[in-house]
Amino acid sequence: MKPRSIAAHVLAFLLPPGIVGLLAILTVVKGTLLHREPKPAGFSRETPTGLAFPSVQLESGPKARPIALIVLSNQGTSAQDLFTTTEALGRSGLWQIVTAAPLRHLSATTGGVSILPDYSLDQAPRPDLLVLPGVIDPNHPQLLAEVKRLGPLAKTGILAPGEGVRLAGLAGFLRGQEATAPLLSLEALSQTPKNSGEAAPKILPEAWSVESGSVITSAGGPAVLDATLVAIRNQGGEALAQRVAGQLGWRYPAPSQRNSPLPSKLDYGRLILNAGFDWGRRTVGVWLSPGMPELALGAWLETPRRSLSVETTSLAGERTFIRTLHGLTLVAQDPATDAYPPDLLLADSSAKLPANVLAWEQNLGIPIVKISDAPSASHFSLALQKISDLDGPEIASIVARLQEMEEPAALQGLEKPLIPKKTLWLSLRILLLGTLGILLFRSLLRGILPSKGSNQTQFR
Repeated sequence: MKPRSIAAHVLAFLLPPGIVGLLAILTVVKGTLLHREPKPAGFSRETPTGLAFPSVQLESGPKARPIALIVLSNQGTSAQDLFTTTEALGRSGLWQIVTAAPLRHLSATTGGVSILPDYSLDQAPRPDLLVLPGVIDPNHPQLLAEVKRLGPLAKTGILAPGEGVRLAGLAGFLRGQEATAPLLSLEALSQTPKNSGEAAPKILPEAWSVESGSVITSAGGPAVLDATLVAIRNQGGEALAQRVAGQLGWRYPAPSQRNSPLPSKLDYGRLILNAGFDWGRRTVGVWLSPGMPELALGAWLETPRRSLSVETTSLAGERTFIRTLHGLTLVAQDPATDAYPPDLLLADSSAKLPANVLAWEQNLGIPIVKISDAPSASHFSLALQKISDLDGPEIASIVARLQEMEEPAALQGLEKPLIPKKTLWLSLRILLLGTLGILLFRSLLRGILPSKGSNQTQFR
């Protein structure tokens, strides 16, 4: 066989699975990594079920608690930063917790649930503590202008947990101050904008949380609790911070040394390959019910998505306003009557699930997990364990690094191959199907096309 013919045969065998895999990977990159506005399917700014926006009643008088104002984006707020910080602040009992965004309408979060702000930013009450969770559009002119206006009014200070450090930096609150940030934001935060004439913040990458001036910053993932507990200590004392940490099942004080390893380029490649070859994308659903805790909600809506192969969504009996344990007003992405059954459903212990949802567990074998049966912060580890069950311990290990978490004990010591087993098996299946397709195509051509010289022999 000639070299050119050999090359053609090799190309014929490798090209089909390569094209299929490349298209799948590009779909993941475009749909997940480059997606900057996480609006859930069916996302609408209209009031659900025609109800009027609920009013907010603030305490008044000399015994009124100070106000913690959480700033939201209308385009998308980090579910992890928002829900984790809210529950910790709420458990302290020190503040009235209210939310505000540039406009008061339904706004997306990064976890498949919508939130209704209590106020528009220009109508928000004067904050004692200004809370800046991560948002996807920190450069938004109206958002940034209002944050700059409200910052100096905050008597207690500014809490910028996790990715909220970006908004705090753009607002000028970190000028010449010390700060820390999630691993993926450290480099961007340390760069002074050109022609700004302002001192860049001094970055402390080894710290879990930093208090400098009036601003508290933190690492990412569940470590946003470290910064929130510092704010609680400042307002209510050491004993209260210790008690709240115990209720959440979280450390306090934070360790002095942060040794989170940054995921490598190879790790990102493994995530993309794992998701790109995954045609059976799984869904984790969280059932919204009145009075449900926020931290478990944030852990389950955000952590599984970091694997790039799991989608998260929120469900409820109907698309209406639902108030959480500490007063956030949420709207589920899917009503139960129209929702496609997820692969895993999480619900509060007190939630009353309708008969058709309970039937998912009985008839389809879909597990329903009660999220109030474990300490709040442990749900981050439980979510990692679920990723391990779905995608293997090697993917869960990468997600743990993205979340700046220690691997759960159940994952330690497990084999973590360079190429995820699921990706390897799917690649082999694609290769086999491509090979069979080529052989079938060639046999069909041989049966249809005449062989050399057959025409001359037939018509002589």
